[in-house]
Amino acid sequence: MTRPPENRLPGSSPRSRSAVLVAWICAALLGLSWLLPAEGVPRFLPGLDTCAFHAATGLPCPGCGLTRAFIALSHGRFHTAWALHPFAYPLYACCLAGLGAPWLLRRYPALSGPHAAWALRWSAATFLAAMMVFGTWRMVQVLHHPSPLWSQR
Repeated sequence: MTRPPENRLPGSSPRSRSAVLVAWICAALLGLSWLLPAEGVPRFLPGLDTCAFHAATGLPCPGCGLTRAFIALSHGRFHTAWALHPFAYPLYACCLAGLGAPWLLRRYPALSGPHAAWALRWSAATFLAAMMVFGTWRMVQVLHHPSPLWSQR
């Protein structure tokens, strides 16, 4: 028994739907970072630490400062963003690129091939590994030279 052909709209493949979802998520992140105050995420409960690792150890985790740095980038505070977390720059660039994901996949179909998926997975793994190395280095630095940036979170 043969199945009838599906009547799909152009660009309604699972990959293109995923690309549209990525674009919407990136747009939401960039929009929210622009709407939040430049000083960072407001604290709703004073004294409540939003990072469980920092609350338990007093040390910054590998991701500590990333949200505040992302927001600082949206407000054009590049020096502050770098001081808070240098990995905000590539993350911000990925969000900007994610906005164009649907167009890129239509324009360059090879980007949805198996080699592109492999490259994306390895890029993400490399980014996370580098972020962990940076986080470990930063923890050692904070232990030897306490900074007011991390003591007054």
